[in-house]
Amino acid sequence: MIMPVKNKMKYYTLDPKYALRGWSDKRYAVLDLECTEISGKVMELTKFQFDALELITSGEVSPEENIIPEKIRKMALQAAEKGYLTECDSGHRLFDYQKYHYSEARYTHTLLWSITGKCNLKCRHCYITSGENRYGEMSAEQCDEVIRQCLEANVNMVALTGGEPLVRKDFWQLVDRLLENHIKILQVFTNGMLVNEKFMDEFDRRNIAPNYFMLSFDGVGCHDWLRNVNGAEKKAIEAIKLIKSRGYKVTVSMSLHMGNIDSLMETYDLMKQLGTDHWKAVPIVDTGNWKNQNDRNININKIYEEYLRLIKKYFEDNMPMRLGLGGFFQGYKFEKTSDN
Repeated sequence: MIMPVKNKMKYYTLDPKYALRGWSDKRYAVLDLECTEISGKVMELTKFQFDALELITSGEVSPEENIIPEKIRKMALQAAEKGYLTECDSGHRLFDYQKYHYSEARYTHTLLWSITGKCNLKCRHCYITSGENRYGEMSAEQCDEVIRQCLEANVNMVALTGGEPLVRKDFWQLVDRLLENHIKILQVFTNGMLVNEKFMDEFDRRNIAPNYFMLSFDGVGCHDWLRNVNGAEKKAIEAIKLIKSRGYKVTVSMSLHMGNIDSLMETYDLMKQLGTDHWKAVPIVDTGNWKNQNDRNININKIYEEYLRLIKKYFEDNMPMRLGLGGFFQGYKFEKTSDN
């Protein structure tokens, strides 16, 4: 805990949510460790600003001392006003995770990490045939090595996917190791089968705030067929409701094929009813398990006709969610203001 300064001269340290970082293209930056939005996560610094911050946060120098140039003094006050700096006692040092760390890698804000190849569904379109567990999963030791490499490359956000990430028996131990190393959980991809109150309680207890959960829902009355498990549709709907009820955002993806294209409008109505934040529909990619389907043709003209019908209704409804129609349309939720 940072103790407030007790003498008249003010000393500053970097607020605990920030860290000093640099990358191979000689960029200097303050990295916001808590931010889950890409824009604004990295505040770039000039070499002068970086040197000044290192000096001010050394624990030995107050910007109020006569030897400090006026330019640095003003910069320190501005950084404090913006929340980058916080007052501390003389002699306070930056925490180890905040100290400047240089990486030879170019800046990468997020790692999409498939933490297991296992899955509890047998999807007819799975690109890695997860239901057959063809790729297995990393050991705990291998996961620790991935975390080490993330830290080495200054990556402090990961999106967890699979397979189905929640089938890992050590899922929460892995999450805790990420959090202990100040690596944020940006997104969680899940089929919803294992999402329950206990799971959400664990998220709340750790104060994890991903920018969204990513679920799949492949059409009203069609989801079970594509996922190859009875009851998957009901469970996905329950998971979306639960996640939304706990205050988290949900993105839902629909894989389009000729067997579910006629459910597009009804599925849109359901997503609107559930309060989905972002819904996207994308034609199935002809790879993995989908190549084993007898009738896997995609009639793109039919899909585009349905897209146009959907877009018309979307605007009539005042754009209730973010909408993505693969390779065709992007719409953003209509935000009503006093000027509308």
